[in-house]
Amino acid sequence: NPFGDANLSESFVWKKKVDKLAEEGTLDPQWRKKLKSKREELRNEIDEVKQRRNQRERERELAEQQRAEIQRQEEARNAVEFEKRGEAFDVLQIKLRRDMRLKDGRGTAIDYLSKNIDLLCPEE
Repeated sequence: NPFGDANLSESFVWKKKVDKLAEEGTLDPQWRKKLKSKREELRNEIDEVKQRRNQRERERELAEQQRAEIQRQEEARNAVEFEKRGEAFDVLQIKLRRDMRLKDGRGTAIDYLSKNIDLLCPEE
């Protein structure tokens, strides 16, 4: 108890208001029970709100995990596609250099062999 209040654990009641209502005769004899039930309802409502918030948080985390998994899969697909495009580019560059060497008369045996293979099997 950081405030030094001995009545901190007790419910607060406006005593002057209760006394005034009692003097006027409008005080409900069951006011303590009603006050207690009202507090219990508020506690229950707070608990329900906390549960809903926790549920939303769990749903949000699940959605985030799903998004992350989808993103990882997409990145993996993109990496494979990028790798294929890189290999295709490398093969094209090798063939272009080979053709330039053959055109300039600087071809080696492997250049002639590669050119013949391409002429026999152009789809590979």
